[in-house]
Formats: sequence, C-alpha cells, structure tokens
Amino acid sequence: MIICHTEFAPSILSLNDGRDLFNEVVGEGGWKVGHKMYSLIQLIPEFIAEMYLIEDDFYIIGTFHLGQVYNLRQFVHEDKQSVIYAC
Repeated sequence: MIICHTEFAPSILSLNDGRDLFNEVVGEGGWKVGHKMYSLIQLIPEFIAEMYLIEDDFYIIGTFHLGQVYNLRQFVHEDKQSVIYAC
C-alpha cells in the first residue's frame, strides 16, 4: 500500500484520506519481484507531477479497502451539509 499522509494540492490532489495509491504510482506494469524499494520511491515524484495535470474533480483515483480506517474529515466543509457518523 502507498498512502499519502500530506495534502500536496487542493481538490482532487487531496489524497491524504488513507486510500491506497499503489496501483496509480506503479502504473499499468504493476510491481515485479525484481524491483527494489528504491525504484518504487523514484516513481512517486512522477506520479505527483502527473496528478497536477488532472483538472477533473470527478477523476477516481486510489483504492479504499474494506476494514481500513479512513480520515473523512476533509470531506466535511461549512458550505456543504455533510456530517460524519461513527459506525
């Protein structure tokens, strides 16, 4: 799993809610056993640069996994009528 803990841009790039970004960072080729952690880390700046080119607010990115704990506070704004309920 690759999780972003820091907000690096507004709108779609607010990916710090706990979703898994692994597939988006690694790309279509996927992870291979021979790859090193260093090569994975080198893909992250390229991923961020590509995300800056996306202007579509409805672009779906990342994967939410059942059973994971997610930070949904960023989706609650004073201008929107939304509330978070524990469940």
